[in-house]
Order: sequence, then C-alpha cells, then structure tokens
Amino acid sequence: AVNVAKASGSMDSFQSALSVGVDFGVEVPNSRWNHFSNNTILGWVSYNDDPDCWRTSRWQTNVRHAAFIDGHELFDNKFFNMSPMESKVTDPCQRMALEHAYEALHSAGYVRKQLMQNFIGVYQGHTGSDWDKVEHEQAGGCAGSYSPTIASNRINFALGLMGPSFTIDTEGAASLSAIFQGCNDIMPSKEFKKPLINAALAGGVTIMFAPYWWPIHNQYMNPVGRVFAFDAQAAGYIKGEGSG
Repeated sequence: AVNVAKASGSMDSFQSALSVGVDFGVEVPNSRWNHFSNNTILGWVSYNDDPDCWRTSRWQTNVRHAAFIDGHELFDNKFFNMSPMESKVTDPCQRMALEHAYEALHSAGYVRKQLMQNFIGVYQGHTGSDWDKVEHEQAGGCAGSYSPTIASNRINFALGLMGPSFTIDTEGAASLSAIFQGCNDIMPSKEFKKPLINAALAGGVTIMFAPYWWPIHNQYMNPVGRVFAFDAQAAGYIKGEGSG
C-alpha cells in the first residue's frame, strides 16, 4: 500500500512512475496554501524570488516547488468506526496511515475479523506534522488528533491489534528505522526462540500543510524545483509527500 505524488493508488503505479522517470515536482497548489500571497503577518511563510530572502527573514523562502499527493482529504470514517467529528479534526497523516495499514494487511491475506486481538506489531515512522499550524476544527476529547505519537496507536486501536505499537522519529530515516525494528521483532533471537509477534506492520507518512520550516531548510533546497541527482546542476532537494 503506497501513495506518493502522481502515483496514487497502488505499488504498481508507483513502480511505473519510477521506471519512466516521472517528474514529481510541481508549484505549491492553492488547495494546500497560498504560497504567493506576500503575506507579512508574523507566523506565515510566503514566497520571494530574492535568492537571499530566507537569510534576512524567517518568514520568506525562494522555493516554490514540492511533490504533493492527492486525496489526503478523503476518508471513510465509518469503516474505521470513527465519528464524523473525530475524523474531521484528526491529522490527515494519521488517517492516511490508518488506510494504508489496512490495505497492506488486506493485501497480505488478512480479513477484518482475523485482525481483532491478533498479535501484530505496528511500527510507524513519523517526524511530525504541520496540522497543528493551520486552522481546522477543534473538538473536546480529541487532543491526540495531531500528535505524532498517536499515529501508530490509532492503527492498533482501530484494527484491534494487540502487538507492540510505537512511532519512531529519526528525521529522514524514520520509515527505514520503523521497518528495521519491525524486521527485528518478527525474527527469532537468542533470548526468544520464537518471534515476538505474528507479523509486523511498518511504514511511514508525511503530508505538508504549511511551509513553516521551509526558510530554515532553504539552504538545502533547490529553488529551481528539481533535484538533479548525479548531475552537475545538483543544488539541493525539494520536499515531497508520501505514505506507505
């Protein structure tokens, strides 16, 4: 189960996109935020074509491209027994992680009734979210709706899994660290002759809702909007979204 920019829906579409060299970078769409507003209100980042704008202002960046996924606003709350209000205030990162967790288990041959009280571990790579920095509805009792630490626990709770559950934050290696931990727990060790769990569910998710950190990372990002890996033009990276 995977969802990345311009390759939403399946692993096959993702592999096809990689094999033909699809260009994932696009200008920031208004559906995410108004990147070109020239808003001077303290606390909101806007675009400035001055190459040195990020050096003189914490609230400006000369980067305007990123790789965005589609459909993060879509969610079947009834399927996961979540109320409309809870699903509305929950970080879309958590919702998408939950969807892809079930898709992965379903692809592995599990049906819903087999998941309840099954000793399956959940290891989620998550380095945080911008969801708490944008305006959205609030609801009492939903304090964990945007907490990264809840991302893995929500999967266990919604699907009835009984294995270990924790979220890992190691910056750019969060998903890799989660997979490594999951692999360790499904393998017998010197201390335990049998695996600790029946199966491991490992992955990660990141979605952007605001350019809050862009000026800080600006020196590592390419204002042209392309990475140019293994090329003389290489001058940084662009941010991208994904879930799987």
